Amino acid sequence: MNTFLRLFYNSVKSLIKFVFGIFFSKIYVLNRKTLDFKNPCIPVSNHPNTLIDPFGFACRIKSLVFFLANAGMFESAFGNWFFSSTFCIPIKRNVDKGDRAVNNTDSFQKAIEHLTKGGSIYIAVQGGSEIMRRIGKVKTGAARIALNTEAANDFKLGLTILPGGIAYSDQHTFRSEMLVNAGNHISVADYKDLFRKDPREAVDQLTEDIKSALEDLIINTEDQVEEELLFKVEVLQQSENELPFDKKFQRSKTTLAQLRSWEQKEKKSWNTFQTKLTEYFNSIQSLKIKDKPIYNLGKGIQFGLFKKILLLIGFPIFLYGYVNNFLASHFSLLVLKKIKLYPGYTATIKVLASLISFPLFYSLQVWLVHDFFSNNIISLLYFISLPVSGLIAWYYKELFVSWKELKNVKKIYKTQSGLFIKNQKLRNEIMLLMKENMPLYSTKNKT
Repeated sequence: MNTFLRLFYNSVKSLIKFVFGIFFSKIYVLNRKTLDFKNPCIPVSNHPNTLIDPFGFACRIKSLVFFLANAGMFESAFGNWFFSSTFCIPIKRNVDKGDRAVNNTDSFQKAIEHLTKGGSIYIAVQGGSEIMRRIGKVKTGAARIALNTEAANDFKLGLTILPGGIAYSDQHTFRSEMLVNAGNHISVADYKDLFRKDPREAVDQLTEDIKSALEDLIINTEDQVEEELLFKVEVLQQSENELPFDKKFQRSKTTLAQLRSWEQKEKKSWNTFQTKLTEYFNSIQSLKIKDKPIYNLGKGIQFGLFKKILLLIGFPIFLYGYVNNFLASHFSLLVLKKIKLYPGYTATIKVLASLISFPLFYSLQVWLVHDFFSNNIISLLYFISLPVSGLIAWYYKELFVSWKELKNVKKIYKTQSGLFIKNQKLRNEIMLLMKENMPLYSTKNKT
């Protein structure tokens, strides 16, 4: 690869890391050592968040990564030139062709040639992006490319498949958290004997092993019902013992296993638990309140004096930051409203739109300030104040919301004390059931 394209790749990679560092409050990377490798490799991951997933995974890998990309992006003359020149190989999908059969022979051959030269290619093995915490059907494309590449090199290439699990605290929300859980490499050469005996069986076995590896790296719920149940339990756990996202992730994996065991062994108490859990969350949702303020009020936890002082003295800074970042920050919301894409693209559109809006509006605002004051120092200070005050405004808003939520709960406690006490009692009963039937569960989880 020529020096210019490598420089361009590293520049884009740095830009993605920078933008992700602003959009996400923290990005956790587990098992980081497996992301540093020299051999040809096919990184794969789950795919709940469109372009954020491959970028978030690939930019953590030290070596240069190509992508198998949706062929639709190559249809225009510019798109074909740009993506063909910048690390992408087009792949056709049945779903884009009305489920008609598609021919990807040329794309597969390009991928094999790239891997044979020692390169790496990210493949979204689920084919499409779905907002869910589970692995759906895994396509056979990655296994077919991997096995045919090794077969073309007499299984001496050293090609591996690197599975990665991607998780989000709230994938659509600014300053939420992201987790990249890197797995262990799967050696494609291990399937040599099976491939030579039965290529189809080898493809199926490798595909199944990829799926199993991905399931181990995420919180893998069985269906939407189980996902919603786990979410409610996570809310209760976080209220009682708030953990950083990486530790919450590990706790949730343990909790899911315990919930499944409970369902299998103690049907009566399990049914009681489900009924009470549903009743509790339906009740607080109808009151438009959240669980944490209820827990805090029950434990006598108040909104501290220091936080109240911050709300008071921080309002002018919030107002300054909100006004001066309004156009840049609301541009992405306007784009989302206009184009009305699949909800899974929300975070992607926010990030991409921000790449345009913040430089554009910041430049325009700084130009106006400089034109008005004709002073370079004032213009520089104003420019520095824009992102700083914007982040302060966001934190101020979060603090205000938590104060408002606790205030609303206190109001309900005064006006509908009977209903509030009923919900507190219901919550205590739920927590007692969890502690009695989940032996490893603890609200003071040490992980």
